Amino acid sequence: MHTGFEREAGVDGVIPWIGSRPTPLQIGALLLIGVVGMLICGVQPVVLGALLNEHRLNASQLGWGTAAEFLTLGIAISAAGIFLTTRNMRAKLAIAAALAIVADVAVHGQSGLAVIVNRAVCGAAEGVLVWCTTCMIARSSAPARWAGVFLTLQGVSQLLFAAAAPVTIMPALGADGGFYALAGTAALALAAVVAVPDRMADLPKPAASTGGAAGACTPAAIASLLSIFLIAAFSIGLYAYLAPLAAQAHIGGQGLGLIVSISLATSILGSALAAAVAYRVTYFAVFVVCLVVNAATLAVLAFLPGLLVFAVAAGVFGFFWLFFLPFQLPFAIESDPTRRIAVIVPGAQLLGGSAGPLFCSFFVNDGESRGALWVCGACFVVAFAISVVLHFRPSPRTRLPEAARRRRGGFRRGDAD
Repeated sequence: MHTGFEREAGVDGVIPWIGSRPTPLQIGALLLIGVVGMLICGVQPVVLGALLNEHRLNASQLGWGTAAEFLTLGIAISAAGIFLTTRNMRAKLAIAAALAIVADVAVHGQSGLAVIVNRAVCGAAEGVLVWCTTCMIARSSAPARWAGVFLTLQGVSQLLFAAAAPVTIMPALGADGGFYALAGTAALALAAVVAVPDRMADLPKPAASTGGAAGACTPAAIASLLSIFLIAAFSIGLYAYLAPLAAQAHIGGQGLGLIVSISLATSILGSALAAAVAYRVTYFAVFVVCLVVNAATLAVLAFLPGLLVFAVAAGVFGFFWLFFLPFQLPFAIESDPTRRIAVIVPGAQLLGGSAGPLFCSFFVNDGESRGALWVCGACFVVAFAISVVLHFRPSPRTRLPEAARRRRGGFRRGDAD
């Protein structure tokens, strides 16, 4: 069983920053860029829904466009974490931000397949923007805390955009106005590029004596990514099927709006609380609590309750969804203390989020949606089983090279140019 470093991976001061701690300005710029990259995840119903209303997408194409952007976003984060180095960061981020701006503006006049291709390209650019933030979080002394901050900023920005765009720029410019607003946020990310460090410290590799290759290639690290993938499949699968479950419970459109609003609001509270308590709570304790709470939530929803109980259950789900999300980074770090796997955790989450509704779709029909609850429950139980095996496995602590333990580089003065 792991102890010490791995067990307390989310506690400030127990593990050091890899490289010098970035300045507040650098941290702010990195967070802003990542928030812009993830903005589309919360506002797709607004901007793509407007294209549907203008008959520039049909219902099937709306789903394809959503899936295409989610998939390329997740793939880009993962691929960047594996293949890109953290040198010349400003140039890489500037190219990605510029590509996102061009793609968002280019939606003007597009419809059908052209929109789907456009969103796939934009997702790839957004993935690189998110990657830069995960690079900082993975090198921090409290990954769960910074992940909680990042998620909270995401939720707030997505709510503000979703509330503001339909009553400001979109009445005059239609769906194109929503994408112009997205291009404006990408322009903010481009402006913030000048404030980010141009180089970060390399993540350490395990010592040759451990007999392992890069941490991201070990069975434990791969298993942790599978667990994270399944947790995301549970979360997004359940969120996607809240609407048909509510309809089956004879809850109307206004009631569904209340349910969605409550779940989004409580999710922001959950991520904020995670940021506040990440120093004091281990991921495994949170995992156990979430297993019990989510099992109870699924059971309540299976009874198709009335509006009040349904809304409370959705609010509890939303709270623990985002409360648990940041603690997946310490979980990944416990399996791979080099933190290489932590950089691609958001990619696994996005890919799992794309797969969850797909898994559920095979077990529902127009009159019965509760099969989705069984699928979601199975995903979470398997993820929990994987975490138990990894957490209590009798393996020796990974020893990092002495040079890696002493490294003070990255975010170094003089490396910015």
